[in-house]
Amino acid sequence: MLTDAVMFAFGGSHLELGEHMLGKEYFPNNNLQMKGDLQRALVNYYDFMVGYQNLLRDGGTFNTESVDISCTNGRMDVAAWPPQTGKVASVGKLVDNKQVIHLINLSVANSFDWRDLNGNQPEPTMIEDAGMKFRTDRTVKRIWVASPDLNGGVPQEISFNQNAVSTSFKMPGLKYWGMIVIEY
Repeated sequence: MLTDAVMFAFGGSHLELGEHMLGKEYFPNNNLQMKGDLQRALVNYYDFMVGYQNLLRDGGTFNTESVDISCTNGRMDVAAWPPQTGKVASVGKLVDNKQVIHLINLSVANSFDWRDLNGNQPEPTMIEDAGMKFRTDRTVKRIWVASPDLNGGVPQEISFNQNAVSTSFKMPGLKYWGMIVIEY
């Protein structure tokens, strides 16, 4: 799931589904078997990628280095991409009048390898009600979040408070991947 979260957040995709999980470069190969919950989760991720393709894959400019987002209540430790051990990675992208911020939960990851050959990557712990602060001097009109891990990917509008230099809001939940959209 983390591999898909990273690829999709950066606007990419990959071939992994067929009759079986495609885990080797030569097909067919059925050395990896997916359980039902993983199959359903992957369908949710691909549905999410298609549903939000205008934000994920349709232009925009990555601006991770200029995105200043932090957690104010200790629920998560956020650091800009590239990933760091024990942290939630943030990836920023400006698309028209929207600042998109992807949060990828690597807080318990034991490896940043793209393949989990032994199937021992721990499942991230759900992070709930994280107080977030995003530094911006632009007037924010609306904030919403969406995740393939929550609510079937349906966007959820978030209330926020803004002052001259930052905007504060609560991130309702983060499992593997969440997308915050700040509209100006």
